[in-house]
Amino acid sequence: MGTDYTAYPSCKCALLLDTNNSTQPDASGNGNTGSVSGATFTTTSKFGGGAYQFNGSGNYIKVVASGVSDLQPALKMTVVAFGYSLGNNQSYGELFAKSAANGTSSPYSTFGFEQDSLNQNRFYAYVRVVGSPTTTIQANTGVNNFFSSSSFTHGALVVSRDGSNNAIVTMYQDGNNVAQNNSTNTNNIYYDSTSGNGDIYLGNNGSGGGNSFNGNIDDFAFFNDALTSTEINDIKDNGLKQTGGTSASVTQDGSQASSQLTFTTGTQSIAAVQNTSVTQVGANLTLSGGTQSITTGSMVNASVTQVATNLTFTTGTHSVGSVCIANVTQLAGTITFTGGSQVVTANVATRTGYKYDSTNHWITFMVNGAEVARLKDNGDLDLHGAVNQNAF
Repeated sequence: MGTDYTAYPSCKCALLLDTNNSTQPDASGNGNTGSVSGATFTTTSKFGGGAYQFNGSGNYIKVVASGVSDLQPALKMTVVAFGYSLGNNQSYGELFAKSAANGTSSPYSTFGFEQDSLNQNRFYAYVRVVGSPTTTIQANTGVNNFFSSSSFTHGALVVSRDGSNNAIVTMYQDGNNVAQNNSTNTNNIYYDSTSGNGDIYLGNNGSGGGNSFNGNIDDFAFFNDALTSTEINDIKDNGLKQTGGTSASVTQDGSQASSQLTFTTGTQSIAAVQNTSVTQVGANLTLSGGTQSITTGSMVNASVTQVATNLTFTTGTHSVGSVCIANVTQLAGTITFTGGSQVVTANVATRTGYKYDSTNHWITFMVNGAEVARLKDNGDLDLHGAVNQNAF
């Protein structure tokens, strides 16, 4: 089963950056949307078919965080994003940062993922903690060219605590712990509560034209807890919103099981639909990678108008498995192929099992869609046609 990290209670903002719009939706459901300023949409992405390109000269995407308690971490946090380098960044170019004092005076940021060498594309992670003055805890890596110019690299900043509540700042590159600072500071993470300050920026730190990232950014998320290295690696490998391996089940009457089902990897399961009246399992069923097999499972005594309104295949070979003893009008209203050589095996008519006929009060046994026997309520077993009696 894939993990949907955007559904984690600790995930307070998740920008998948898959839409070409001035406002980027928050996949976490918390309404912490991103406003695009100058950055341009690109299909060169890590996941989901979209990302944003920053030109290294003042482009950014801003999440308004002032007054939003969810985005003001106290002790722990995790910030993740994918980056793709398009050349040298400005000095102190930021993949992401949380501004302070509106970027106009020190401290400029409360946390960030920042370049520390103009020519080497070397980055470090940092966080400021409460104090007079505030204290910056940095995790510095000796890795040059942190972000690849040929593929996306996953970066993560994690602030955790040890048994004595000391702050531990860890920096990950493609799932590897490349720098860690085990501090002796137990203070809370600093934030600027002044109205208009403390916003989160992608591609900048909010100070204007400086501190800008030159490249693409995809799948940004902010958690107000410390994720484990296993979780960081899973996000690196499979993305924030993993739909591969999940199942959609229907347990009660309804117009549809899901408005949109998207499968990206592996074998998918639309779980048992039993004794229900369902107009459709999904409005949009999308298969986007690899060899897909959708097993609809045992739809027993179910009335399903259609599996999907729009069934979209983009690559590979796809199979929609058997629907057992169900009344299914159609597999899909529209089937669309958008890439490569497509082969679809749709086997919704194969029915092997039994169903109870409430009108005539008998149980009908079926093999591969054909009725082979009826067990009546008086105990009689009627065999029909050339029946293989060993089938039962």
